[in-house]
Amino acid sequence: MNQDKAINHQLSQLNRVLISLVDFEHCHGVTKHILEKKLHELDTHSNRYLLEGMCVGMIVAYCRPFSGNNGGDLPNRFINNLNDDEKETHHHALLLRHKALAHSDNEAWEMSPHYIKTESNERILVPFYNCVHDPVSISFTTKLMHLAKKQWKQCIKFQKELEELVGEHIPIFEI
Repeated sequence: MNQDKAINHQLSQLNRVLISLVDFEHCHGVTKHILEKKLHELDTHSNRYLLEGMCVGMIVAYCRPFSGNNGGDLPNRFINNLNDDEKETHHHALLLRHKALAHSDNEAWEMSPHYIKTESNERILVPFYNCVHDPVSISFTTKLMHLAKKQWKQCIKFQKELEELVGEHIPIFEI
């Protein structure tokens, strides 16, 4: 019975790695598209929502494998293999996802409502805030693209290790 639990755990890890591989590939593809199309350089007014949406997409895709999923998170080796700059990019992406993009966190928004008094003594409430949806920098996008590719390659390596352990327990689909 103990062996069955170990095999099931390894099969679950394999599923997590395969899902993560797709997430990292997606992040890499979005970041590469942003950089190749030079979306950061286009007119900010007409391009704003497209770039914001793509930035949210790339960050969410990168963070999914580390966000407390049903099948578990990736093992610590996916973080331990990063250099200091990559760890900083990794942690910044997680912070953006948790504080600003996936949740409306008070701290991230820094909401500060003020009244503006008109000439006729009317008060109009105006919210001053940190726009959490602003696109990230070209530098961060570039760093995240390289980090996603590194994690993608790490997934492929871990996938092969797991396949060697549980390959005989994976069903064969005959065509």
